[in-house]
Amino acid sequence: MARQWSTAVRYRADVARQKGFFAEAAPLPTWTEKQLADIETERMAWIRSRAGAEGPTLEALEVGQKLPTRPMGPTRCPAWLPSGVPIPSPSGARAPTKDPITSRRAGLAPRDGPRSRRGQGRPRLGDGLYHGPSRGHTDEEHAKLIGMPRGYGYGASMGAWVLDYVAAWAGDSGYVRHSNIQYRFPAFDGDLTLLDAEVTDARHDPMLGAALVTLEVTMTKPGRLHHGQGPVTVELPS
Repeated sequence: MARQWSTAVRYRADVARQKGFFAEAAPLPTWTEKQLADIETERMAWIRSRAGAEGPTLEALEVGQKLPTRPMGPTRCPAWLPSGVPIPSPSGARAPTKDPITSRRAGLAPRDGPRSRRGQGRPRLGDGLYHGPSRGHTDEEHAKLIGMPRGYGYGASMGAWVLDYVAAWAGDSGYVRHSNIQYRFPAFDGDLTLLDAEVTDARHDPMLGAALVTLEVTMTKPGRLHHGQGPVTVELPS
């Protein structure tokens, strides 16, 4: 079990639409057959690198050691790729009732607000994949409503990419104790995201009676634009 604490960034959707920042900063990429083949080769290299369910040992690690790169994508509807379950998390989607920036003030239509009467007592009509602002994760029309150019993944979905990447490296006996990733830029439909990590600390913790390893994880897209970055602490068996 785990608890995730997400800090959301609020913004006015009408201003976001007017500025068109994301559409300009993240145009829809095109991929050649050779590029896709190269991505698949790198993906298979990552898969083979994690063959061995036991994971690494503390003795085999040293500071500065790098993990194999894991390519994610080119993505399609990247709302929650590891599990296939879309998680609603756009700005303003779940604003508290006392939050001064309500969905309507953020520039969303009342029917797209987080607390529409249509959703009361009927979860499928609440904010999610098919209704409300969160449908913008997979629906281009509603993505544009909140200032996004097309479907995207952000926040919890990108956090899941990190957890899946680190847990696969740690193996069956490893345990992800803490993740503190800052998300800097969404991953849009058609984007390629590269996950990398470097060992920044490896030690035995006498209180836990286990080995603790700190990884600095980065998520980038070609051109080295950062999607996110931060430390992840992993427990390995002694």
